[in-house]
Amino acid sequence: MADFVLVIEADPDRRREFLAEAQVAVARQAGLVVGMAEAGALAVAWARGPRSPHDIETADDRLELLLGYALAETGPRITAAHLATPRSAPMQEPRALDGYFVGIAWDDDRGLAVSGDPFGLFPIYHAAGRGMGHARPLVVASTPALAARFCGSRSEPAAFDPTGLAGILLTNGLLGDRTLLAGVRRLSVGHGLRWTSRGGTQEVMTHALTMEPDFQRLDAPSLDGLVDGELRAAIRRHAPTCGTAGLMLSGGLDSRLMAGYLAAEGATDRAVTLGRPEDFEAIAARGVATAAGWSNWTIAEEDDVDTLVAAARRLATTECLTGGLSSLETDAESRHVGRMSPEFWSGFVADDILGGYAARFGRDQVGTRWSAANFFDRINRWGLPPAACGELLSGADGAGIVEMLIADFRRAYDAGPGSPFQQSFRMKLATRVRHHIGSVLHRISFHSWPLLPVLDRRIVHAMFNAPFDHIANRQLEVRLLGRSAPALANVPLDTNSFRLEPVRPAGAGNR
Repeated sequence: MADFVLVIEADPDRRREFLAEAQVAVARQAGLVVGMAEAGALAVAWARGPRSPHDIETADDRLELLLGYALAETGPRITAAHLATPRSAPMQEPRALDGYFVGIAWDDDRGLAVSGDPFGLFPIYHAAGRGMGHARPLVVASTPALAARFCGSRSEPAAFDPTGLAGILLTNGLLGDRTLLAGVRRLSVGHGLRWTSRGGTQEVMTHALTMEPDFQRLDAPSLDGLVDGELRAAIRRHAPTCGTAGLMLSGGLDSRLMAGYLAAEGATDRAVTLGRPEDFEAIAARGVATAAGWSNWTIAEEDDVDTLVAAARRLATTECLTGGLSSLETDAESRHVGRMSPEFWSGFVADDILGGYAARFGRDQVGTRWSAANFFDRINRWGLPPAACGELLSGADGAGIVEMLIADFRRAYDAGPGSPFQQSFRMKLATRVRHHIGSVLHRISFHSWPLLPVLDRRIVHAMFNAPFDHIANRQLEVRLLGRSAPALANVPLDTNSFRLEPVRPAGAGNR
């Protein structure tokens, strides 16, 4: 997987024209399985990896399509049919589900509902149709380029949005969910999309981080026990239904912690490490795999310069810089991960969720105060200084646009619930995590599908409410590693400082 585009189009001839063009447009690389379907006024095309999880149900007037895997509160992975709202309901409604997926439910009478994972990592963009005479009411797609291509006409291409560009220049991601293309927006975090012929398009909240003050009274051992249980349960919930998923293993703390829990749950017996055999990451990863009793495949292949340039051009034209141009090497990495298994485990986001990085992102250098200004200064390190950005956009009142974006960002940050570190936690997931880790996951998903137990809602809820003093500086991760797999804590750790040192957690024995 993972590209799709859908349109609501009453004219059957225009629907068929769309499908003929869309089935080519979604196939951004060779080797993908392309599908398309119609149901009443809806037409959808998609491209997925040959082994990607997916399911579809169709009838003359309804369609349910699930690309990826989705989990309800309890039970196994759901099927596409579970996306549909009961027929007695007046309209289709997007659902709150764990996993990594896009879910589409259409009924000619009750409209459209589009859902994604609770923290918006799977990219979903939407746009209203434009043009003289005939305009489609809605286009939804996995990239801004696809949404823009089918919401207008060849004679009226999507217009450039200087405000969207300013957000990208400031943060190397999106601000306010605005893209480079006018009218094309990313679906807000924690929201689904609903469309009805009477009510038009609405973003509907499906999930929000909520406060639970009782968590603040937990001592460290109690928090460890709670998170330990939730992480084990999440691994069992997110496990693949057929075959064994391997682990992307760097030997660092995040993937090492996942290795410990996966080994304890018997969830895999293999890992892949990307790098040269003499790299510290590869040395550490081999030690972890050996201690876990796994096979470990070290991949040293890299793309040449011409291939990286081609990847940059492809990402610029498809993603439209929504995830920046970082991680160009993902194309090569994803091919190797796909050769290991059709789905994969990783330590992605563990440092933000379990390690306290998201919560500390808005803290000053002294470590005593959190603020929106601190957070923006941190995220601006990946972009241009505000003054320079304003000068580049001087023809479009760049200084005014930059000032407005920063003010809007600070209002959104301060409007969040909870304590200062909870505000930072929430905003980090909505910005850097969603745009950059999310873009990497999406690229890898063409070859192997990511399994994301650390982003299970129950774990994120616990960490959002946990006492910051118990998780800061990755101390919770270290304690959990000692609890789940003390042998792995003694393997030297790549510290990113030209040293290999044991983790040496306090109380590394089983508790």
